[in-house]
Amino acid sequence: MRKVVQSVVLACLLFLMSGCKTTGVVPIEYDLSCDPSQAIGVDGQTFNVHTTKTPDLACSLAGLRDLDHPDARQALNGAAVSAELSVRVPNNNFMERFSYECVDWAKKAAAFPGFEDEASYWHGLCLGNAVRNTPLKALRGLNQLEKTLLHAKETVPDIDEGGPLRVLGMLYIKAPAWPTGVGDSDLGLELLEEAVQKHPDHPLNHLFYAYALLDAAEDSEAATSELEIGLEKLEDPRFSEAAPYWKKEAISLAKELKIPLPE
Repeated sequence: MRKVVQSVVLACLLFLMSGCKTTGVVPIEYDLSCDPSQAIGVDGQTFNVHTTKTPDLACSLAGLRDLDHPDARQALNGAAVSAELSVRVPNNNFMERFSYECVDWAKKAAAFPGFEDEASYWHGLCLGNAVRNTPLKALRGLNQLEKTLLHAKETVPDIDEGGPLRVLGMLYIKAPAWPTGVGDSDLGLELLEEAVQKHPDHPLNHLFYAYALLDAAEDSEAATSELEIGLEKLEDPRFSEAAPYWKKEAISLAKELKIPLPE
């Protein structure tokens, strides 16, 4: 049964990656089984992408793509949905393409007065994801990425439960240091600690902080503690559909820390 579900989800994502309008030809292996114009988020209402099943996200994105003139909220929903789908796709090529689509949606939202700040977070988050597996692209865009995320941190630090803090923090942890890049492990640790303190209920704040504690501070004991907290937070129903994908990051970190994961 699981393989059937996975094949349906993959076909759904393949449909989206074709880039065609929903009025065009839908691949025979998958029927959207929904009216994209009525899908969640197409009306511009905010919703929790982390509790939304992948086929429903696909339907939402199809509906948003069909809009001739999306408003700011619809564009922000397009960014959030694309960002979430980029985490759930089966390979790096798909992840990169959804991430760049998220950047495009964020730029559309930023064109509306009063939405530049919120859009800057999605822009920075997705631009970082888009280049994470292409080091040369990443190096060329580090300064712009830092600038975008700094703007988000200064203006909307609490969006996505500390999203700008954790994303900028991880940029400083992972990027090469001056003069090659913008890396600053001390500042990265400081930002991730702030994310954990201000938004302790978001699992990624703990998982990213755990990574930083191990990578930059070489404090395996503290990293283990944060990882365990992050794993507990993954059980929160608010992250029900995203949690399995985030847990992959936790598993990788647990192996590095040589600690057993709970069944």
